[in-house]
Amino acid sequence: MQFSLDWKYEEIENEIEVFINDIISQLASQFGISEDNFKDVQVYEGSIIVEFKLVNEEEIDAEEVASSMADELKSGNVEFEYDEQTIAVIPGTVKEPQVVVSEEEDDDNKTIIIAVVVTIVVLAVVVSIIVALFVVNKRKVPKTNGQVMPNLPTVNTVAASNHYANLDKSQLSGTVVYDNLGGGASIQGSDNPTYTGFEDIKKA
Repeated sequence: MQFSLDWKYEEIENEIEVFINDIISQLASQFGISEDNFKDVQVYEGSIIVEFKLVNEEEIDAEEVASSMADELKSGNVEFEYDEQTIAVIPGTVKEPQVVVSEEEDDDNKTIIIAVVVTIVVLAVVVSIIVALFVVNKRKVPKTNGQVMPNLPTVNTVAASNHYANLDKSQLSGTVVYDNLGGGASIQGSDNPTYTGFEDIKKA
């Protein structure tokens, strides 16, 4: 915010810091805020130009205070006391207020931004892993090229049992491989459990 005071700059040239502290103290008192909310306060020559920024903090709504302050300064109702003199604001010299973010609030905003970025990166990595696993698993599934797998033949164990029960032991010298399509059987080995099962049937 910036405004000009109807006073000679030479009157305060050798005590600028005292003048600044006095003006800021009166502004803070009149608008019910802390002097700490004023930042980068400076004065220039040109009558006396006062310039400062208001810091936005939890304790105050700096934008609302700055707007109210600007309206009051423009109205001509605000006067300052300095060195037992009354100093008025020059009409038409009040510029729109500038509000800045406090360092603590700025740090909080940076923390939030970092957290959002990290979350997005983590989600991207998780999605990439899921897609990669899906592609790998899809490659492992054999392709049938639209062909239907044939049905495997089933074995009629009752008919086979009756058939081999009528055979001589010498004819059962190995593993029986058979199906119910051709109606025949062949002997390929002696360790098939079918053989021992049929031996029990024969004894019965």
